[in-house]
Amino acid sequence: MKKFALKTVAIFAVIGWSAVANAVPNYWDEGATMGYWYLDITNTKNQGLSIQCNVGAGEEYDNAVYFSLNTKKDNSTELMGNDNYSLLIDNNEVVRLPSGTNFRLGAEDWMGFTHAIEKARNIKVYKNNKLVATFTPKNLSVVQDLPEHCPASFYKEWK
Repeated sequence: MKKFALKTVAIFAVIGWSAVANAVPNYWDEGATMGYWYLDITNTKNQGLSIQCNVGAGEEYDNAVYFSLNTKKDNSTELMGNDNYSLLIDNNEVVRLPSGTNFRLGAEDWMGFTHAIEKARNIKVYKNNKLVATFTPKNLSVVQDLPEHCPASFYKEWK
């Protein structure tokens, strides 16, 4: 079920990219669909980050972060919650992305990620220890209070 949930979220990430593929580079964009609140940013090379927050999709679904090498191609989006990806925030803070947020260590990594993103003015994406993308967000008000609005599933009280 969890693999289906992640594939479903990946589909929403692709849907989100279609909305921001022609967006202004390095500005956060937000939207909502199917129980998810998403925050997307692209750079001048049409690379993108998409933060997917489960705000009502159900407890079997999780938050996630996706990276797209090219937001204009549907098949270039990858889930970032594995050991292949890391982020360098403002050239001084390395952030790990968890494979899930429904367990304690993953939840702690998620909270570290959301706290770093809400103030990040420079985000470098590394894959297999190689720099693959850089984002320089301009409108931080969109991601303000991200930790409160996008908590780890481990901390949520599902009804």
